[in-house]
Amino acid sequence: MKFFKSLFFLLILFLTFAPISEASSKSSPVITVINPIRELGLQMGKGDALASLKSQWQVTHDLGISATWLWQYSTLEDKKIVDLAKSQMHNQEFGLFLEIDRNLAKEAGVQYRGQGPWYFSDGLLLVSYDQTERKRLIDTAFSKFKSTFGYYPKSAGAWWVGADSIDYMQEKYGIVSSLRAADQFDLDVYSIWGTPWSIPYVSSKENSGIPGNSWEDSSKVVIMQWAARDPLRGYGPSSENGTYSIQDYGLKGYELSFFNYLSSIYLKKPHDQMVVGLESDLPSGSYQGSYKDKLSLVSQWNKNGKVKIMLAKDYAEEFLSQHKILPPTNYFLTKDFRSEDQSFWFNSVNFRAGIEKIRDEIFLIDLRNYSNAGFEDFAQLPNSQGYLRISEPAIIDSARFPDKKILIGKSNQSLQIKENNGNVTLLAGRSKIAFFTSEKFELYDFKTQSFNFTPKKSFTEISLVLLIIFISYSLFVFWRTKNLFKTVINTSTFLIPLLLAYPFLSYGQTNNLAFFFDRKELILFHLPVVPKLSPYLLVILIFQIIPFFLLLISNYILVFLLRCRQYKLVYLSLLGFLILLYAHTFYFPLDRSTFTVVVTVLSGFAFILFLVIAFIFYQKRSIKIFITSFICVSLFLGLVTSAVIFSRQKYIITPFEMEALIMIEKKHKNILFIYPDQKPIYKAVRPLLYDFFQFGGKLTGTYWKKITRDSHGRIQLNSLDNSWLFVPRYLGANLSANEINNSHLVEVFDNAQIAIYKKK
Repeated sequence: MKFFKSLFFLLILFLTFAPISEASSKSSPVITVINPIRELGLQMGKGDALASLKSQWQVTHDLGISATWLWQYSTLEDKKIVDLAKSQMHNQEFGLFLEIDRNLAKEAGVQYRGQGPWYFSDGLLLVSYDQTERKRLIDTAFSKFKSTFGYYPKSAGAWWVGADSIDYMQEKYGIVSSLRAADQFDLDVYSIWGTPWSIPYVSSKENSGIPGNSWEDSSKVVIMQWAARDPLRGYGPSSENGTYSIQDYGLKGYELSFFNYLSSIYLKKPHDQMVVGLESDLPSGSYQGSYKDKLSLVSQWNKNGKVKIMLAKDYAEEFLSQHKILPPTNYFLTKDFRSEDQSFWFNSVNFRAGIEKIRDEIFLIDLRNYSNAGFEDFAQLPNSQGYLRISEPAIIDSARFPDKKILIGKSNQSLQIKENNGNVTLLAGRSKIAFFTSEKFELYDFKTQSFNFTPKKSFTEISLVLLIIFISYSLFVFWRTKNLFKTVINTSTFLIPLLLAYPFLSYGQTNNLAFFFDRKELILFHLPVVPKLSPYLLVILIFQIIPFFLLLISNYILVFLLRCRQYKLVYLSLLGFLILLYAHTFYFPLDRSTFTVVVTVLSGFAFILFLVIAFIFYQKRSIKIFITSFICVSLFLGLVTSAVIFSRQKYIITPFEMEALIMIEKKHKNILFIYPDQKPIYKAVRPLLYDFFQFGGKLTGTYWKKITRDSHGRIQLNSLDNSWLFVPRYLGANLSANEINNSHLVEVFDNAQIAIYKKK
């Protein structure tokens, strides 16, 4: 009887605890170990790449940890470390680390753009190249990876990868995860600011720095953040703030307890995740210190069921299977590691908010609107600055503007949170401080303030508007003439300039439009402008509306009303002018390497057309037809030649430039425009204000003057008394802290890419 009782008791124990153990494994938060493998020539430390990787792999292997290893392109050409990976590194994930070196650029047939140290962003990252170049670089890297390992990777990343590249890799190669650096204002020449605070998320298709508004609008790629930051100390304007992280806490003299502290913040619920890792290009002895200590602790947590170690692709696939955008812990209230100060962060698909309690004062320090953020700054225009600056739209950014933070309460009691069905109330004792939902944020200070972040899909589609106008005009002409054939033949000619102009017509969210120009089109800047009109409306009117309205008016007056041959010739001249104005070809280099080919192709094309003319003359024996054909072919060849010479490149005014222009127009300030010291490299897309800064004055109705540094690197600011100083950081121009202090400047505008200063 005792035997059966014991057996029954053991059976109950097995049935009770076995499922709990299995469920615990499946429902634990996740740590993903990611180690970038960087090419020897890019190393921060000196030494043997094989020895370094061996040392790091040995630590990882001895602790029984499955890690994700991201390979930089040139490491795939190192047979020794590839052989090590294939022969020993089993049960690991291999992916791509998308840092661009000269070798990758050469193999992809792309000009390397870096002009400074290897780690400067102007050459190292995909966003520093044109969109077509980015695709060629990605294709070359993925092709090399497949030829090395026999399959395409599921994970790819760098310290920053733009949304267009992520979308391309997801659609063509099926990636599911991408690594990027966590929010840091200014660390190691990288500033990535305003994104979800140190948590994974499924990014927007238009902007990889923010979460998708919905599953349908998302990239279907999980963004994982390298070096999660301290929620309190990690927020601030200096590099010192950026080193309060999982990666760099040793610089503060902190020990492993700080790693434990940060982990407890980000790893609370199932599917929460944090990245741990270290680059493999350090001296081989480097992996016996902090790297080994952290992984030893992670291994112990894994054995105890506290966390689950997962490869990047496995975590991403599990996360994506839920069709969610953010992890369960998308908000957190923390107490400082060494004081009683507190920090609260709320991340939703529509906004981000940060609150700090410093002693007895409670401040709103950060507020970002994701719901209408639009495209990234470098979605079209390549980044030409060595110092990468990524910043999401801010309502409050007290790191950049300390005086913008808002005092929202005072209390000697600690902050607390109360959660109800995803809605969160922040309390100080019994007093309500703030209330959060996924779309709304309310403050309860002296009076209730409410911020709503409901997505607003307000789109501008100028080409569609023009098409509707053309169709309406055609119907009007048919109603007047009652001649269908004549109406169709006449009005169908409108479609030619409309189709040619299509790449330059605005489309997208009205608050985030990029404006493109053909070089020939810039002649329209000399048209008289309407005073007191926003630069945004001026561009749409002058370049996208007025030319087509003039075409319609001239067609009706010169063709249908006056009905005289010479008037029709005037109309055809205007039509030909618009066709010439918008005629554009795809980008290709026109230099010594391509000049012979281009001339040969154009000459061959001309020869064929003139042969056709000769054949027609031989058949018809008509001098009139011959002269007419000759003139038409000559004009057509002139059109093609002008497009090849002048219209291979597009010019652009970006949304961040337009934002600055609108402010300048409202304040009606004259501008001193600082030119960069080094000439940035641009190919398919060029910033209009770099080549034609004076057009900024045309759009704002103010006077603009270019200023440059002298041979000693100094800049004269004596004439700044009645003007503002325009600093285009995206071009590589900048001011040092000493220059700002010595010239008594104060910042009046800053969207990361452009800074504007005035005299104090």
